Amino acid sequence: MSLGIIDHPLDLLLIEAAVAVMVVQAMLVHRLSGTSYPLWDAPSSGR
Repeated sequence: MSLGIIDHPLDLLLIEAAVAVMVVQAMLVHRLSGTSYPLWDAPSSGR
């Protein structure tokens, strides 16, 4: 890699796993706080 941060494929796997954990944590926090946070945009009913 250009900066030399990720030297091995295992390092990339660990970073991807950390990002996935952060996404799940954010979703849980939104659900527990009662915030309506959709996983994706609702389909438009105007068609």
